[in-house]
Amino acid sequence: MRPPSITNEAVIQAGQAIQAEGRNVTAFGLRQKIGGGNPNRLKQIWDEYATNQANAADSEPTAPVELPPDVAEKIAQVGQTVVDCLNGLVSQLIASASEQADRRIVEVMQAAEAVQAQATQELIAATDSVNEADARAQELQDQLEAEKANHQAALTAVTERAAAAEAKAQALQTDLDRVREEGEKAKEEGRGLASRLSAAEATVTELRNSLEMTGKALSKAEDRAGELRKTVDGMSQEAKEMQERVITAIEEAAVLRGRLQGQETAVPDQPPVPQGVDTDPVKAALKPKRKKS
Repeated sequence: MRPPSITNEAVIQAGQAIQAEGRNVTAFGLRQKIGGGNPNRLKQIWDEYATNQANAADSEPTAPVELPPDVAEKIAQVGQTVVDCLNGLVSQLIASASEQADRRIVEVMQAAEAVQAQATQELIAATDSVNEADARAQELQDQLEAEKANHQAALTAVTERAAAAEAKAQALQTDLDRVREEGEKAKEEGRGLASRLSAAEATVTELRNSLEMTGKALSKAEDRAGELRKTVDGMSQEAKEMQERVITAIEEAAVLRGRLQGQETAVPDQPPVPQGVDTDPVKAALKPKRKKS
């Protein structure tokens, strides 16, 4: 058990200070003077101290007084006269004691009333202290409730923000997955476009090579047509027909050149050449035509 923090000496000194101020010593007075402690314990310590002080004053011995011999002799001589006087003195003493007792009773009653008044004051002070403590407790309770409400509101707000953040994160994840999917599709389409572009470039290269070869063949045909023109005048009807075929071949070669230039820009798909058909227009023009039957 923990020893009390307030010693008996401190309680006695506080009670003596209250008496020096002209006030009665009460439990709440001791507690206010000391600044704490159990009022019942403080009053018990003071009552024990006051009782011990009263008992010590009453127990002090009085030394017996011896009468002188002549006085004792005269007392013995007077006899009945002294007894009568003593009876009258005793009656007076009794009356005086009764009056003193009445006064003592009055004093005690007054003291009791003063103690009661002091106790009433102490009770009022204690009641005020209790009321102040209750008001303070209620104030603290209100503050606690307000803090709880604030904390609950803050917790609710944080929970809502967390839920909103989670929903936003899920939406962002969905968008990210969609963008990744579209990126993969774009990559596949890019690879397909790259393949088609390579094929188109290869086709264009082939057409350019073919155009160059056709141009060279056309130049040769024109040169040969010029040589043929020089010998047309001395030729027979067959030579004239040959000349007409050459002219036709030149025209067809010009048309073919225009078509090849248009094919170089549009890059159309060329149909397969049938077997046995000569692709050289000059040779085709010079080739003897079959006479109609």
